[in-house]
Amino acid sequence: MKAYRAFVGCAYITVLSQAEAKAKGVVIEGGRPGLIYVPTTGLTFVQALQLPPGGGSVKSGS
Repeated sequence: MKAYRAFVGCAYITVLSQAEAKAKGVVIEGGRPGLIYVPTTGLTFVQALQLPPGGGSVKSGS
C-alpha cells in the first residue's frame, strides 16, 4: 500500500468525469471509478457517477 501511495503522490494523473471519459472513448465497467492508462492522455482517474440533486439512484430510468 505504501508503494501505491508513493506512486500516486508523485505521478501526474488526469482526473476525468464519466462524461469526459466517455467522450474520449473510455468506458468503465459498471460505472465504477478507476485508475487506467489512456494512450493520448496518460494515467487517468475516472470519477464515480454524480448523484442527482437530493440523492437518489444513479440508474437510468427504464
